[in-house]
Amino acid sequence: MAAVAPSIHSMTTDDVRNVSVDMSALLDAGELLTGTPAIQCSADLTIANPQINSAAVDINGSSVAAGAAVQFTAQSAVPGRYRIEVLCDTDAGQVIEGIVVISVERSRY
Repeated sequence: MAAVAPSIHSMTTDDVRNVSVDMSALLDAGELLTGTPAIQCSADLTIANPQINSAAVDINGSSVAAGAAVQFTAQSAVPGRYRIEVLCDTDAGQVIEGIVVISVERSRY
């Protein structure tokens, strides 16, 4: 079962947004993410540079250790609410899944 991020990211059609997904709650003690994350979403949303965090990162006010979050950039010219599925391997042989939602609004400019 996938973990769903508790907050919805928002952006406009002019934005390129950095997104970080905390996967630490899905990892066993001492386990780390490995490889290149797979990102699945609507064709109307462009995802680039999926990677595992190489240093601690702050996500929603909490520090997430290196190797426990997935990061990527997102952009879209089409307003809407997008569900993004993040799949990543771990060094313990698991494949874990997280889900994040991004709301895209039309730019006012």
